[in-house]
Amino acid sequence: MARLGTDLLQLSQLRIRLEPWNREDIGQYLQTGLAQVGCHRRIFEESAAERLAELTDGIPRWVSQLAELALLAAASQQRPSVDGRIIEEVYQQLSASFEEDLQASRY
Repeated sequence: MARLGTDLLQLSQLRIRLEPWNREDIGQYLQTGLAQVGCHRRIFEESAAERLAELTDGIPRWVSQLAELALLAAASQQRPSVDGRIIEEVYQQLSASFEEDLQASRY
């Protein structure tokens, strides 16, 4: 690995197939991630984990991305927690942005 060089290693991607997570898996992932950075209070409400499961079909990469963006949105709105409504708002904004990009690329 050392002979490959750091630039090449940074460009490569490791793909691991993970089974979709259920709502309980998502809740555990969220709490574990927060605990790893020193936050031991519940930031993501149950409704957030439920909505993440519904909108992402439990696909871990999508869960992670949407949860991170929702956490940023909650912080920017000075909300003390992330609920299902925030997850939905972020999802809708991402969907609208994707549609705009898709339309722009057609011209």
